[in-house]
Amino acid sequence: MKSVTFEDSLFEECYFEDITSSNTFFKNCTFISTVFYNTDLFEYKFINSRVLNSTFLHNKEGCQLDFSDDNNAYMIYFVSFLGTLAV
Repeated sequence: MKSVTFEDSLFEECYFEDITSSNTFFKNCTFISTVFYNTDLFEYKFINSRVLNSTFLHNKEGCQLDFSDDNNAYMIYFVSFLGTLAV
């Protein structure tokens, strides 16, 4: 998934597995008896949403880089280089 915003949606007895998406958000949604397994769907992605009787297992850790956007190797190295100059 590249980028999705769910609004005013109900997810009941759903199973989210192996989801990595830097620009997915849930606004005013309700999750009931839902399992999130190996996802990067962290708390800040649930805006004014309710999560009831749901489970988060094996959340993805670390920095999630999304190369699906218009990022390229040059820009990544350039930003890294600027960061080293700032130190």
